[in-house]
Amino acid sequence: MNCIYCEKLITTPSSEHIIQSALGSKLKSSKLLCADCNNYFSRKDSGYMDSCLVDQFNLFRNLFSIWGDRRTPPPVLRNVGEIEGKTIHLGPGGTPIFAKSIREESVDENGQLVISVSSPDIEKAKEQYGHIKKQFKEDGVKLGSSKKYRLYCDELLRFNFSFGGELALKGVLKNIYNFLFYLIRDKEIEIPISIQDLDTVRKYLRNNESSDEVYASIDYKNPIPVDLNENELSNYIFIFGSEYFKVIFGYFIVFGHVNFSAVLKEGYSGKNFGYGIKHSPIDKSKTIIEDIEIPTFDASITKNYPLHANDYFPVAQEKFSQLLKLYFEESSRSIFEDIVNISLSERWPKEGEQILPEHNKKVSRSISEKFAKFYCNHSANF
Repeated sequence: MNCIYCEKLITTPSSEHIIQSALGSKLKSSKLLCADCNNYFSRKDSGYMDSCLVDQFNLFRNLFSIWGDRRTPPPVLRNVGEIEGKTIHLGPGGTPIFAKSIREESVDENGQLVISVSSPDIEKAKEQYGHIKKQFKEDGVKLGSSKKYRLYCDELLRFNFSFGGELALKGVLKNIYNFLFYLIRDKEIEIPISIQDLDTVRKYLRNNESSDEVYASIDYKNPIPVDLNENELSNYIFIFGSEYFKVIFGYFIVFGHVNFSAVLKEGYSGKNFGYGIKHSPIDKSKTIIEDIEIPTFDASITKNYPLHANDYFPVAQEKFSQLLKLYFEESSRSIFEDIVNISLSERWPKEGEQILPEHNKKVSRSISEKFAKFYCNHSANF
């Protein structure tokens, strides 16, 4: 079996993700690439092609806590704002964290020095404890109480993100190309396409040979072959061969909201085919979709996407707003669960103590106050 990029015999199987792992994918194959070509797409000489695509979605990977394969954590978004003059990052799940540990010193009523440390995570807290012990040579240093708490931010946060660019769009084309041969080799689906038929694609991706015959773009004009709703977070890939439109084309839809299309070959005269896959970045489930009706497709829209860019902006803005709204709704549910648990721990009687009607009132009041404070602070900035 030969590599679909260099056509050399695959002597050592190399696992390749059909959709980049960092986008929440566990879909992969060991029947497509040789080790050298697999490594190429994450190296500098490829322009870090895979990373260029993935990094454009760091905001949403963070907000929805999208973990990669091999337990790769979501990215931390750095320097997004300040709380009382202190720089904060955004940890996974859109959680504000201090950019670095904050150390404060005070003296208690007994004249003892008290050092309070707030850290982004437990490892940083342990590191600070080690510094304190070293500073005071462990003389009289005693670890007091510690607790994990949620940091709330009622300041506006700053994010910069962009979509597109040749390298990122190459990543889109690569995913669709990989998926085609995943169907042929892993799923053993008979599709009348060979590596040689798509020679221009592989040379463009692997050898960086320029071509005006293959291209990819953001696309909100060509109709996609699936109905999506505002709560959709799945990744999709579709591949079609159309005798009528004389083209092999595909779609890559990220997190159910960001649509890309790609043309792999014009002048196609073979049999019609259409396949897709739905892959959830949350529960990692995947579903192969077979015998899809070929949608209407205008290759000129994909080829000349700069001409349509102004038309895409309002749609793209709406899609991004839907993703942010979805995050806000999900995070509000999570916060509410935390608020209930905190209120119960603070106001509910301990085990063995008598439960009185006033305890219910105190818990209810605490929940109402905490949630009202959270909602007012966050809905104003959302």
